Amino acid sequence: MLLFVKKNSLFILVLVLHLVGIVVPNEKTVNITKPLLLLTLLYFFYRNNGISNFQDKLVVLALVFSFGGDVLLIFQKERELFFIFGLASFLLAHLFYVFYFYKLATSRGKIAIRIFPVLMVLTYLIVLLKILYPSLGALKVPVMVYAFTISAMLLMVLHTYRHFNKAPGLYCLSGAVLFVLSDSILAINKFHSNFTGASFLIMLTYGLAQLFLVNGIIKKEA
Repeated sequence: MLLFVKKNSLFILVLVLHLVGIVVPNEKTVNITKPLLLLTLLYFFYRNNGISNFQDKLVVLALVFSFGGDVLLIFQKERELFFIFGLASFLLAHLFYVFYFYKLATSRGKIAIRIFPVLMVLTYLIVLLKILYPSLGALKVPVMVYAFTISAMLLMVLHTYRHFNKAPGLYCLSGAVLFVLSDSILAINKFHSNFTGASFLIMLTYGLAQLFLVNGIIKKEA
């Protein structure tokens, strides 16, 4: 754990500063540190893994579009359109993660479909959409597409994380679950019921999700 914290100290520092900015609150600190989160992870991935093949490029694209989503959502209070663009950017990020895990798994054999993970993710999707659907208004279609996409990302990781060694696999699984949790909190807070502490929880789970995913991918053979 200490080694993990030491290797990821720069990202953790930026995340802590961002969370402090949310709690204080200090909008300037929040707006400066939010884009730095993914820039820090991109640097970490390049330094520790490099970009030597197609799968590496998929991870970089996932991080780049996550960075784009972070930047766009900073401006969502000014215009609702920025929320749509941010949603689209994160949707692409999830798709690149889906393709990454799919390519990894199929390069090592066929993916064996397991019923329990499918039922579990399907139940999550149905419950989430049942909660959100009545209040989505004109955003019904984009939010539903996004919900299906994050579910696909989680389902793909549930079917492929065993292709990693134990610790990296658990990193990736934890990252996928936290990413879905973060997006779910964001959606419920925005469309269903706004609650105190939502921004803190969204960014805590999101930051840890990206951190775990990247570390799991880098260490997949370790």
